[in-house]
Amino acid sequence: MAQHVTSTDVLLRPNLNTFRRCYGVEINHRRGTDPAVRIHYTIDAGISSRYGDQKASERTLCLNRHQVYINNEMPHLPADMLADVLGRTLYPLEIELTDNHALFKLSNQEKIVQRYHAIARDLSAYYDSKLGRAALDAFGKNISNPARMRAALRSDWFIYLVFGGILYCQYVKGYLPDGLFMLPVIPYRPPVAFTGGLSLEQSADDEMNGVLRVKLDAACTDPRNWKDAWKGKIVPQGDANNPMTGHAQFTFLLSQYDRTIVVAEGGVDLAGNDQHYASRIGIYDLHPVLHKRTTARTGVELLEAKELSNKSFFQKFFAL
Repeated sequence: MAQHVTSTDVLLRPNLNTFRRCYGVEINHRRGTDPAVRIHYTIDAGISSRYGDQKASERTLCLNRHQVYINNEMPHLPADMLADVLGRTLYPLEIELTDNHALFKLSNQEKIVQRYHAIARDLSAYYDSKLGRAALDAFGKNISNPARMRAALRSDWFIYLVFGGILYCQYVKGYLPDGLFMLPVIPYRPPVAFTGGLSLEQSADDEMNGVLRVKLDAACTDPRNWKDAWKGKIVPQGDANNPMTGHAQFTFLLSQYDRTIVVAEGGVDLAGNDQHYASRIGIYDLHPVLHKRTTARTGVELLEAKELSNKSFFQKFFAL
């Protein structure tokens, strides 16, 4: 359900000309009665531009992820350690963006393949098991395939929420239209379809703190049943009369200064066949730059292109 915006139309497309950020990412997920798993890491993100005819003709998103922690510890189980080592070969990651900042293509895929092959022989000797060899073989094939790499990028919660194009649109006559959102709910599986709307829910505090608050509320409309989705089937193959149910809610805080994401926080619940899966995601700009403006109500000047300290940022924004 689209919500009317009482103020003038707002353009949500970010200004990435001088974009340099460090984000903290936390993902918690739980399936059924299994113990919850918490994953967290920090990631540097920046834009490099090539100029032609006195304007930027090509923009590349550069990502560099740091150590991944599982339940507050470095990976120590063999499967987690292998995934950690393989994951490190993906970074630095360079992605070309279209004019509207949507993900276009991976521009350093050849370097990723080279980094993998540099360690593949040693990994094959260390993980000399049927499962280990299968994992290495699948990873090598995936990173060599452009289509699979694009799908993998869109299945990453951080890339999807911050750079996946959810918010990169303009209000149409004061409305944000309902739409289809392909959310990367199930790890290493095709995305799940949700239908819902975005709404601008601005408060006086948001105005003073220099942020725009946008909320996503969507329901699962994927035609697949639980078993098909978890097996990675793209189209329904099982009982079509018993599709999954689910709900997704996210809150985004965008800087009024440049429309970049300061906070993306929310979660997804998915159910079917007496099974339940829940994900909670939090993405936080650790050094946000917010816009200073003078409010008519208070006349108090706030935050003119000034970086907040981590402490004040956590106090103001992490309790959404």
